[in-house]
Amino acid sequence: MSPVRFLRADLEYGCHVRGGITIPAKDAPVVIAGPNGAGKTTLVEALVRTLFGFNRRHDEERECLDARLPWGRTECRGRVEVADGAGRFRIGREFEGGRVEIVPLEEGEDPWSGDGNPASTSAEAREYRRRLGEIFGFSELDHYLSTACVRQGELAGTRLSEDLLRIAAGGHGNVDEALEDIRKAHGRITRRSISPDMRDGVKLRKLERVEGEIADLEEELDRAEAAVRKRAPILRELREVERRTAELEEEIDTLEGALSPLHERRTILERAGRLEAASEMLDRLRGRLVERARDYREAAGSTGEVPGEERYPDDFPRRLGRLEELWVRREEMENDRDGLARDVGEIDVPSPWVGILTLVALLLAAALVWFAFGSALAAGALAVLGIFGGIGLLYDRDQKAKHRADLEERCRELAKKITELDAAEETRKRGIPRADTLGPENVEERKAEYERQRGVLEGAGAAREALEEVLAEATKALAAGAEGEVPEPTAGNAEEIERMCRERLRGLVREIAKQDLALERLEEAELPGGVEPEPEAVERALEERRKEQRELAGSLRELDRRLREEGSAHENPVKLGEALARLEERRAELEGRAAAHEAAFSLLSDAYAEFRERDQERLLEAVSARLADLTDGHLGPVEATGSLSEATIRTRGRSVPLASPPLSYGEWHAALFAIRLGATDFLSRSGAVPPLIVDEPFAWLDLERARELWSLLERIAEDRQVLVATQEELTLEALGVEADLRFERVTG
Repeated sequence: MSPVRFLRADLEYGCHVRGGITIPAKDAPVVIAGPNGAGKTTLVEALVRTLFGFNRRHDEERECLDARLPWGRTECRGRVEVADGAGRFRIGREFEGGRVEIVPLEEGEDPWSGDGNPASTSAEAREYRRRLGEIFGFSELDHYLSTACVRQGELAGTRLSEDLLRIAAGGHGNVDEALEDIRKAHGRITRRSISPDMRDGVKLRKLERVEGEIADLEEELDRAEAAVRKRAPILRELREVERRTAELEEEIDTLEGALSPLHERRTILERAGRLEAASEMLDRLRGRLVERARDYREAAGSTGEVPGEERYPDDFPRRLGRLEELWVRREEMENDRDGLARDVGEIDVPSPWVGILTLVALLLAAALVWFAFGSALAAGALAVLGIFGGIGLLYDRDQKAKHRADLEERCRELAKKITELDAAEETRKRGIPRADTLGPENVEERKAEYERQRGVLEGAGAAREALEEVLAEATKALAAGAEGEVPEPTAGNAEEIERMCRERLRGLVREIAKQDLALERLEEAELPGGVEPEPEAVERALEERRKEQRELAGSLRELDRRLREEGSAHENPVKLGEALARLEERRAELEGRAAAHEAAFSLLSDAYAEFRERDQERLLEAVSARLADLTDGHLGPVEATGSLSEATIRTRGRSVPLASPPLSYGEWHAALFAIRLGATDFLSRSGAVPPLIVDEPFAWLDLERARELWSLLERIAEDRQVLVATQEELTLEALGVEADLRFERVTG
């Protein structure tokens, strides 16, 4: 027997277990420790569930899977590496879809993947369970949980029971239930006993009730056959009415079946007419669109001959009028400025030294007269004349200087205004082609250029308006039947809209072809004679036949009344004969089912005694062998003369129950583990030894009993992998045991 070991796990399972975890390989228990809520039990569960999955047909299993979704995720997954005597394998599972993968890690073997749903009966699911059984020893989760996987608090509930026989691989432990099911099924059919050593039932069952109904119906059939001879004329009339009623029903069915195709034909013709009208309208619009687009391109091409920088603005005439006003004003100002400049040039302003020199000369002359002639009067007259002459000359010079300054100031003002006019001219010329050459000398030529350009642009604008008018009609037509978005009806979208018109036309042609094909495939129903293939004619024919059908129904009721006057309404021998035949078929069926149940009960009963005793002996031998190994032969064997629930253990020369007391606490734990491991050996396939998983074994134990239990787990770990999950870290410390895997509490 080869022990199976967990080697590694890569998990996204629950809110505690994430990432890769390596499980040490050792001949002692592997201890997983951590506080409550840290994820120890979740890790153990993830290992087991990765192998066996969840049966989502059960509410509690589905809820458990939903609770294991990691935070912020919509699914969980797991990959577990295991090793046995044949090699190493990686088993992966996607929990949401149930897909599994078995990858041999040894060379020379191919991976396998398929359906791993434990509730599925597909070929893939059965193949996965077969492969899992060969690798791990178990293919069903319940088998593992009832043996080598001891969940928290479940060890004390371990018992030797008939359930272990029922889940035996290839065994027969469900024979008792099968026999009881067969007996109950047989009892629902007949009250007679299924076996000679059983008593018959008291209540009538299906078979007896059918036999009673057959006897009653045979008597009623005899009475009906006697009465039918008296009712023959009425029956002939009744058959004629029924025949005509059947004909009417057939004709009504034919007419009703033809009415829908006729309406459909009319609908198809109307739809085809609408499609053809839409196609013709869209074709005309497309032709106009192509023509207007061509005109617009030609007009736009003529405007393209004028470069953008040579195009006159729309307000060119108004701006030109203002420029002409500026030119006139500037010319006037320039003339005024030139006249003032000439006036300034003509004014001669004498130098101030002229008056001073004149005054000095006259004063010198007066001095000479004084010295020469000694005449004071003449000298004084010259002096006065010199003073007044100098003052006069200076005053004249000042007046001429002021006049010249005034003229120069006016010249400067005119020059400033001319500069302002030049700036205004530049502003108003902005945007006009060749503005630097525009002047009064070529204004008429520029006006002629503007008129020619305006004619070209107005033609392009008219072509654009005509194009956009057609585009508006086309987009409206496209929007009525288009699935996508229709672009704006602008000249820039003309090609796109024309393309959509072409596609829409092709679509309409296809739709028309489909309608024609549907019309060809619509078969014309063969109508009753005299009915025209028109919906109105068919509806009139339907009304006539329904009216006749109602009249025949009244005739049938009258004939039925007359038949009841002649005899019982149940005395119709044909119907009674048909009912009698059905009852006899039912009786034969029930007889066959009862006989099958009796044969099955007999076969199972004979096989049960032989197989049950052999399986129970094998189970007790496996448990006794494990108990002897764990206690060095101090306990055992396990004995059961009757039911497994009454099994006892031999110890100290006597047989005692599987309980503590009379067993000591350590002996009791040894017995419980022996039952688990022996059942594992009994149920495991292919000689595999699955790992023993024990969750919280030290709960509520004092140190001495914890030491005994740890020693027992060490014994078990000598020949198989043992995984122990516990939060009792003080107990581990007292036992001198170091945790192999330590988990911390998740805090957020």
